[in-house]
Amino acid sequence: MKALVELRDFEGLDQFSKSKRSPIGYEPFVRHLIEKGHSKEAIPFVARCDSPKRADLYADCGDWSLAGKECKERNDKNKLE
Repeated sequence: MKALVELRDFEGLDQFSKSKRSPIGYEPFVRHLIEKGHSKEAIPFVARCDSPKRADLYADCGDWSLAGKECKERNDKNKLE
């Protein structure tokens, strides 16, 4: 995962993530991409993360629209505010 991010092979990273179920989950993909400055590329991986964490991860990616939508779908009024 880290090597593909370093190479900026985001298509390869997506294919790698879909090749089989990730034993570490998908949050590490999101966190590493954000850490390396690729927030936009991290957004597709957020949907594969555990639902209670999605709103925060979307916010970490800078996508407040998707974060709000996730809060609305989960009926999480506290996070929505």
